[in-house]
Amino acid sequence: MSQFKHTSWGRTRSPKNILSTHRAGTTAAGAPLVLTTAGGAQTFTTENQRFLHVVITAVDGANLKIEGEMFAATTYSGTPLAPATFSPMTLKDVNGTAVASLGAGSYLIEIAGVDKIRFTSVGGTSCTFYAACSTF
Repeated sequence: MSQFKHTSWGRTRSPKNILSTHRAGTTAAGAPLVLTTAGGAQTFTTENQRFLHVVITAVDGANLKIEGEMFAATTYSGTPLAPATFSPMTLKDVNGTAVASLGAGSYLIEIAGVDKIRFTSVGGTSCTFYAACSTF
């Protein structure tokens, strides 16, 4: 008889890195993710966590745009279900003002119900950041 192994994070107090399997960053050495404006968007799963923690460490004239996708927002038009679409997240800058994208700083974004997050570098050349999710 095989042993059951959990595959999701479950409820987490400590933020879990969503950029890779390494806790510190995109590599075991703790490297952040660098998105270039020309490189397109990158998508990551949230494991149904409640909060997204984003630390933007460097911007080369660019900001970070964050969009969310909820699997429940699919349309049924026969089989299979049509894929959900990404929608802009409600973002606030360090002063609490609503913005379309984020600059350098540390942010806590509520993402309850969001299944996937898409990050895009907009504006200048590149954006360097870390991202993690937690339940509490």
